[in-house]
This record gives sequence, C-alpha cells and structure tokens, in this order.
Amino acid sequence: MPHDPIQAAHALSRLQVAESRFLEAQEERRQAILESVRADVPLREVAEIAHCSHETIRRIVAADGAVTIEFGDHAYPLPGQTVDLLVYKLAGHSRGAFARDLEVLGAGSGWLAAAGALADELHAGVADEKGKPVRLDEARAFALHQVLRLTEMTRPSSLFSLAKVLRDKYGYPPYPARSLRRWSLSQAL
Repeated sequence: MPHDPIQAAHALSRLQVAESRFLEAQEERRQAILESVRADVPLREVAEIAHCSHETIRRIVAADGAVTIEFGDHAYPLPGQTVDLLVYKLAGHSRGAFARDLEVLGAGSGWLAAAGALADELHAGVADEKGKPVRLDEARAFALHQVLRLTEMTRPSSLFSLAKVLRDKYGYPPYPARSLRRWSLSQAL
C-alpha cells in the first residue's frame, strides 16, 4: 500500500489530540486524588477508586507537584510552585518569548532547544506517580543555568544550592546587568 501523506498527517493530528487529552486527564486525575485526600477520604478508598495501590496515592500526595532534579551526585528536591515557575521560564525561552533576556544573557541561542526539552521533562515529572527524578545532562544543566541567572533567589533552598553549583561550573555571574527585570521566586510564590 503506497504511503498517503494526507492519511499520515491525519493520523498524527489525531495522536497529538489524544496525547493532549491524555495528559489533561492525567493531571485532572492527580488533582482529584489530592482533593480527595485533603477531604480526609482514606488512602485505601481513594486507591480503590483510582485503580492503584494506596502506596501510589501516598507518593502522589507526598510529591504534590514536586520534582527532584539530579545533577552530578546530588539531588535537589523542588516544590511544585518552583517547578511551575521553571517550566514557564524554560518553555518561554525555548519559544523565544524572552528575546530581551536572551540578549542580556549573551550566551547565544544554542541552549534554547535543551530549555524546551527540560521544560517538558519537568512538566512530566510533576505528574509522575513514581517520583522519578529529572537528571540533568550537560545541555539541560547549561539551559537551566541560563534561566537561573535571571532569577533572584533570596532564601536558601534546594534551587538556590543548585544555582550555586551551576554558577560555579559555568563561571557566569549569578545575575546579569542590574537594568534587567529579574524574576523573583519570593515574589512569584
């Protein structure tokens, strides 16, 4: 049977829609689980309705949007709000939404694809019931470093520690020119 490009495009379009719906349903399920547990429904009852083990429910509640980033031999657990902010910033950079910031950073644009990939991995990590950490390779670490250079952190945290490790590795100053409007985690949270 010859390859029909219209049929292939239609099939891929259906797959994209199905994947989007699947991810939305997965997030809706996670939120419903969290709401049920917060309403004091016993874990075993929630697990029965969700068709999973009560240990899975316990992990979902414990994570509540948190993701652990691994870099080198260290793990950096990040709370859900911090992960959401990083996903926003990484994805925005990869789509070119922060062109002025890119100029100020002076690090070129080669890291933008890795920023998008890391945003996708962090987003998936939020819904991961197993709590699998996101491991930074060199490209993703450099992309995260660029985003963190524009993030003012005023309190000690796992993200602050990770930013320091990345800053030491890549040798850039923690914050670029003072005239740049910086994102502040303390303001965002």
